Amino acid sequence: MSYKLFISWLIVLPVFAALAGGCSETPELPGGTRGIILVQRMPMADIQVNIYQDGTEGPIAFGISECDGHFELRLPRTLEAVWLQPGHYRMTVESVGEHFIRWAPHFSDPANTPLQQHWSGDADEFLVEIPNAPKYEN
Repeated sequence: MSYKLFISWLIVLPVFAALAGGCSETPELPGGTRGIILVQRMPMADIQVNIYQDGTEGPIAFGISECDGHFELRLPRTLEAVWLQPGHYRMTVESVGEHFIRWAPHFSDPANTPLQQHWSGDADEFLVEIPNAPKYEN
């Protein structure tokens, strides 16, 4: 009788642990095209990257970088995944973290941003690279 009880616990405990482990996690909202933002070749966290395409008003997508600099593109307002088609894109950046970053004004102006890229769709990541460092403010 104790052998059957032992076997029952061996079956029940892993199932219970698996179910209980997933209860506290929030479901991940899948994003679209994956990107990375680098400032002076270093990943940058808490940066909102806005993506613009010629002939459109407002951003067509945005992503917010995680601590490793990676982001996934989503539609503004709905947060649906955005998969970029091959084409020419302009990017702006803004600080969304607890430490405010003052970017040069042209980095937040879609018409004059130097952050531009032709995306072929072949790369693993959409690269946003900023060669000079921003200024931090508290």
